Amino acid sequence: TRAVDARVSDARRRADEQVERARSEAQAEADERVRDAEARAAAQTQAAQERAEAAHARAEALVAEATERLAEARRLAEEAQDAARTAAAEAHRQAAELAAAAEEQAVETDEGVAEAQRLAAETAGAAKATARTARGGRGRDGDLDALRKPQLLDLAASIDIAGRTSMTKAELITAIERASRA
Repeated sequence: TRAVDARVSDARRRADEQVERARSEAQAEADERVRDAEARAAAQTQAAQERAEAAHARAEALVAEATERLAEARRLAEEAQDAARTAAAEAHRQAAELAAAAEEQAVETDEGVAEAQRLAAETAGAAKATARTARGGRGRDGDLDALRKPQLLDLAASIDIAGRTSMTKAELITAIERASRA
C-alpha cells in the first residue's frame, strides 16, 4: 500500500505539474492575446484619435472659411444697401425735378392755350367784322365777291368754318356770311 500510495502521490505530483504547466502556458497565451488586443486597441485608438484631430482641424478650417465668407457677404450686402439708398435718393431727386419741370410746362401750356383762345376769339371777331364790312359795301355779296378764293379760305379758316377746303368760292362766301351773322 505504501508503494501504491507512493505511486498515487507521484502520479498526483506529475498531474499537478502538468496542470501547472498547462495553466502557465494558458496564462502566457492569454497574456500574449491580451497584449496583442491591447496593442491593436491602442493602434486603433491612435488612428481614431488622429482621424478625429484631422476632422477637427478640417472643421475649424471650414468654420474659419465660412466666417470669412459671411463677413464678405455682409460687407457686400451693406454696399448694396448703400448703393440702393443712393440710387433711391437720386431717383427721388430726379423725380422731383421732373415733376417741377412738368408743372412749369403745364403752367406754360395753360398760358399758351389761353393766349391761343384769346387770339382765336380776336381773329374770329375781326373776320366777322371784315365779313360784315365786305357785305355792307355793294350788293348782296359786297366786297367778299371781290376777294379771291385763297383769301376767302384764309377768312373761313380764321372763323373756323368746317369743310372749307372742299367748298367753291360761292359756297365760301355763303358760309362766311352765315358765320358773320351768328
